[in-house]
Amino acid sequence: MIKGDSLCIKITQEEYEKGLADCRRNLHGRVLLNIGDKPLTARDLHTKLTSIWKTSSPWRMVPLGLGFYEFHFDSFEDMRLVWSSGTVNLKPGLMRLTKWANDFNTSTPRQTHAQIWLRLMELPQEYWRQRTLFEIASAI
Repeated sequence: MIKGDSLCIKITQEEYEKGLADCRRNLHGRVLLNIGDKPLTARDLHTKLTSIWKTSSPWRMVPLGLGFYEFHFDSFEDMRLVWSSGTVNLKPGLMRLTKWANDFNTSTPRQTHAQIWLRLMELPQEYWRQRTLFEIASAI
């Protein structure tokens, strides 16, 4: 069906929900490189991650462009294991993981993390506990 200048396609709700269910065991990842770092090929990235992620079954990776990848896991346990590992140091570069989200678009990602150095001058020692420091940093 054409509505104005747009083509509209009706998708069966049941099929859409099956597609959503298929993606519940997926994660998104983005490779972040420093200026001058040599980009990794998809094969090299897969090899590095296979050596880092000790999953019980194989996983699949789909390049989405602009440094983004989608990772498909056969089990929730494997997905949770990888998700809990957090940011991956690829040497060179990092890969930041995010939970899968429907209607994900590589052109409009939401930036939720940034690496910064924070220097707290003359902070008394009673505040030198990890949780306390995180609470102070989160306020900043």
